Amino acid sequence: MDILSIAVHYGLSKPSGGGQNRYSHIIQELRRHGNNVIVLEPEIFFDASDQERAKIYTYPRYSIFGRTLNLLKDFDIWFLGKLIQIFRSEHVDLIAIDSPYGALAVRIAAKLTKNNAPVIYSSHNVESSFTSEVTPQFALLSHLERKMIPQYVTALERLSTRHLVDHVTAVSDADERLFRRKYGLNKDKITVIPSGCQLKTQLNQQAKKRLRAEMGLEPDSVIVVFHGTYSFPPNREAIDTITDYIAPKFENDASVLFVLYGSDVPKFEQANVRSFGFVEDLHQAVSVADIALVPLRSGSGTKLKLFDYMNAGLPIITTRKGIEGIRAKDKEHVIVADNIDKELIDSIKYLVYNRQERERLGLNARRLAEDEYSWGIIGEKLDSTYRKLGKQRDRRQRTS
Repeated sequence: MDILSIAVHYGLSKPSGGGQNRYSHIIQELRRHGNNVIVLEPEIFFDASDQERAKIYTYPRYSIFGRTLNLLKDFDIWFLGKLIQIFRSEHVDLIAIDSPYGALAVRIAAKLTKNNAPVIYSSHNVESSFTSEVTPQFALLSHLERKMIPQYVTALERLSTRHLVDHVTAVSDADERLFRRKYGLNKDKITVIPSGCQLKTQLNQQAKKRLRAEMGLEPDSVIVVFHGTYSFPPNREAIDTITDYIAPKFENDASVLFVLYGSDVPKFEQANVRSFGFVEDLHQAVSVADIALVPLRSGSGTKLKLFDYMNAGLPIITTRKGIEGIRAKDKEHVIVADNIDKELIDSIKYLVYNRQERERLGLNARRLAEDEYSWGIIGEKLDSTYRKLGKQRDRRQRTS
């Protein structure tokens, strides 16, 4: 199949983060299954290496007063013009867009060029719910913007899912249910395509000790890790919670060290917290740890950092918000705390002093990643879904 993949929030290589990682692997899996992929991505995120992985078209991403205009993508004549150019010069069997922003422009461009390829909303979350959660946390927005933006996104996503796209892919069963309940979608209009991880070899104890030495970490410390992009409000809140509330509870135990990573995360060292900022090899960085901690209070969709920890075979302590969308069982694959309070602190203490339980949970988490969340398994389902939608279009054309 010839697939046009339209990225609004990411490019094939940039910016670094969980959403971009998912998008990159989706393109990789589509190509691995023999599809020809054309990518339309924001010019600001273009990297020369992208051209080795797909045929790339770019469009300018405009901003006013430091704010991007993604919300108004459907009214961007340059974006529309680039779509028309692609439809006139490329053969396209299927169109996938990662956001409701731009779905109307896709339909207009397709109509003008008489392209009847099915359009897929390849969602990373339920955008309206994500926006409702996150928008109030952006201090630069005015009171009116905080009120109006979630309403606008909800209306746009309703229009897109009900009238502009032929199919929706959701990242989890929970998101599928939310899409159907919120917008009245039929079950046959939505398919769950989860996020996952590229399985990597786990580090042995000798390799972990060597890496710890290189990073200046004590070989006998029990390291508790968290990572995330600091500019994303839920991650910033989690990092602040670790440094200001959780870590101080362990200051009298010299064996416990909290380690932080992530894009835009400030580098610092204080008491029992070490922050390394951005790291190139995240798998190795998290693999030096003994416990993964995900104290998230907000954020929609699947939290892709969970797959990084499962991949590394780490035992995970998380809030219910952190584990949303992942079929992990409490006390079997992870430890789930209802609140960030004494229950969560006690869970950390339990694993700090119980190495055997750390190993059991870490092994179970890794097996879950292997059985359900490897990109190889997810890619099979994605390719099958897209080919099924293409065949349905072909049947409609023959009978019309």
